[in-house]
Amino acid sequence: LKPYVMPAEPDVIEAVSSVVKTQGLLEWALVDHEGSPAAGRMDSSLLEMISFCGQALTGLGKTNFHHARFSRPQGEDIFIFAVGAFFLGMVKQRKAMADEIIRAVENTLSGLNGNSG
Repeated sequence: LKPYVMPAEPDVIEAVSSVVKTQGLLEWALVDHEGSPAAGRMDSSLLEMISFCGQALTGLGKTNFHHARFSRPQGEDIFIFAVGAFFLGMVKQRKAMADEIIRAVENTLSGLNGNSG
């Protein structure tokens, strides 16, 4: 997989870059509402799914949508986080601790989304 590099808000890219250093991730991507990648590495088949689910969850939760976790039988769960005008999609490694990843991401992104954590 090639890394994506497209223009995006510098503070978003900087925050996401610090988040993806979290251990236990197989792949990740920062996508816009069209499913176009702004940064990261992720199988292209997941990009549209990240955008579609992010938009649907935002519609349901309005400004209260922070993240969603989709459990997969093989343990490589998918996470979607609202990050400004983007969605951050992540796929965790099988043995990685989901709660630790979620906590690390939320702590890093809380300032960008204007949340207290």
